[in-house]
Amino acid sequence: MGEILSTTQLIIRNFIMTVAQVLELAIIVRCIMSWFQPNPYHPLVRKIYELTDPLLRPFQGIFHFGGLDLSPVLALLAIGFVQSLLLRFV
Repeated sequence: MGEILSTTQLIIRNFIMTVAQVLELAIIVRCIMSWFQPNPYHPLVRKIYELTDPLLRPFQGIFHFGGLDLSPVLALLAIGFVQSLLLRFV
């Protein structure tokens, strides 16, 4: 079999990539929403905040450049790093 991945490995790899993509998309959507100040009580807005707050909170306050919060960029980099790390072990 050699280089051929088993079905289980493919499922795990696809799951890891899908979770990472969903988290990345949620962070990007949150960044775009911040430009428009949506209603924070809207159910979709609340779900985006609930999903992204735990990802962004560790990075908030680390780098600020004149009011520009770089925590989404750091979170995206961290997600990419963790994704590549996990995929190496599968």
